Order: sequence, then C-alpha cells, then structure tokens
Amino acid sequence: MAEISFRNVTKTFPNGKAAVKDFSLDIKSGEFLVLTGPAGSGKATVLRMIAGTEPISGGELEINGVVTGPGKQKRRNVGMIFQHFTLYPGMTVRDNLAFAMKLHHEPEDQIQKAVEETARLFKIENLLSCYPRELNELQKQYVAMARAHVHDPIAFLLLDSLERLEPSLRKMARSRLKALQKEVGRTLIYVTDSGREALRMETRTVVMRRGRIEQIGTAKELLEAPCNLFVAQFMNEPGFYNDEVVIEKGKTSVEAVGERFSIDVPAEWVDRLTRAGCLGKRVLMGYTTEPVSEEADRPEHASPEPDSRIYFFDKETQKIIV
Repeated sequence: MAEISFRNVTKTFPNGKAAVKDFSLDIKSGEFLVLTGPAGSGKATVLRMIAGTEPISGGELEINGVVTGPGKQKRRNVGMIFQHFTLYPGMTVRDNLAFAMKLHHEPEDQIQKAVEETARLFKIENLLSCYPRELNELQKQYVAMARAHVHDPIAFLLLDSLERLEPSLRKMARSRLKALQKEVGRTLIYVTDSGREALRMETRTVVMRRGRIEQIGTAKELLEAPCNLFVAQFMNEPGFYNDEVVIEKGKTSVEAVGERFSIDVPAEWVDRLTRAGCLGKRVLMGYTTEPVSEEADRPEHASPEPDSRIYFFDKETQKIIV
C-alpha cells in the first residue's frame, strides 16, 4: 500500500505552461481519494507524477518514505487505468492478465495461481476465455483492474474509467469499485471531470482548478460549505445559477432582492450577513435548480425553488459568506 505526500509540488512543462502549482496533499495508505475539477485543472498530471512517468519541477513528493525532488523520475509499480482500458484485443482475458508475468519469464505455476486468484477476487472467472470484443464496458473495467492487480501494485490510479458506462452500469461500477478497494486494501485515486460523479463516490474529494487545490472535503462538506463560487458551481452543475442580489432589511425579515425574484434570507444566516457588512450591499447569490436533461438546452435564467440549495458570496472575491 502507498502513503503519498505532496509538499508544495509544482509541474512546469518545457513550453512554460504550469500544470500544477504549490500542490500539497497527504494521501493515507489504503485511502480511496477522488480528484476532480474541470478539464485541464492538473488532475492527470498529478497521477502521472505519482506513477513516476512525469518528473516534478519543484517541491517534494514522498511515497512510502522515499522522497523525490525536482527532475528525478522513476517509474513505480502502480496500476494506472485509463478511460479506454487498453486491453490487448488479440488475447483472451486470461492472457491479458498473464501477459506481463510471462514477459518477465515468471514460472508458469505462479502465473496460473496469480491469474486465478485475481479472477476470483474481481469475480471474472467466467470471462477468462473471452476476448475483449466480447465484453461490455463494465466487464472491461473489471478486467483492466484485475490485470493491474496481478502485479501487486502499491496503488491504483484510475483516470475517468467510468465515464463511458451507461448510467445504470456506472452506478453498479461505483458500488463494485468501492467494495473492491476495501477488499484489496490498496490506495486508490480516482480522477473525474464531473463534480457530480465525484460526489457519488462518497469519499474524501480534492477539487482542483488551474493546477491548484481549491478545496478538500467530503461530499457533504463540499455541498454544504463550499469555500467559493467556483466550488459551489462545479459541485452543483448542471443545475446551478448565480445572480447579483441586494440584501435588504424589511419590516419582518431580511430579503435577498434580485432582478427576477426576491426571497427571505434564512433567519440563522442574518447575523452572519450583518457581521459581514452585507446589509444594503450587493452580493452574489448562488442557488440550485432541478438539473436539466442532457437533451434539453440549459435556460439562461432561472429562479430559486423551495428546495434550492442557496449560498451567498462576496461579489469581489467570490469567497463564501454563508
């Protein structure tokens, strides 16, 4: 198992692009961690630095007590699984699992034992004689993870490996992935561009933007106490809107008044808004609505609903007020 620590790590490519900036994170041995954020936020670069296929440019990366500094590059025994799984199409599942061991000329009895034990663990015994073209996407994921597990990796690194699955299969895959991680006991880092997918994993999640960590927390923390407008929007998409409102004190309540709506501010928030000097001032109000379907066009404007999740942000800094 892998205990991984990033200390002020940076990654700058030869073209001058900074992919990761001042990245500090401790990942416990055996932890299931999710990295999420928009495309280009640096998530995949973090995985490659863990795998040792991308050297760091600054700071320190420590894995199981071994510290790596700038410019040093060493491939590590990790199970890195990409979205397209990259199974060998001309080989059966059994041969896919055994390929690397055969390449290293390991004894046949050891290969057979490792393949069969791994197949039982991942519940793919009935697929060993199948070819990748005969498998559905969910089965391919199980096989890809099983193939990585044969090498006894220190960690599994999964890059958007559920995105291609149908929603029903994705739900099943999430459940099986979490169960497998507990059974195998390996550190598992899952990367996804979808905030909603990250929330459904129900584990500690790191939200990234432009190479930096914006916030780390559980699903509940990221939804109920986002640190800023970006995190609130990203974790609540696609049913999230924000509008400028004025916080006004009426005769019986404090209201947030926008161009298209006016709502009462929850009583427990009034003191905090008052202490922040928001009365009579313009702030940003973020709120959730019922998510639109993938087929429908997202409306340009919406209004808060009775069960909307509501946030108030400083207009200038976009940091959370309440």
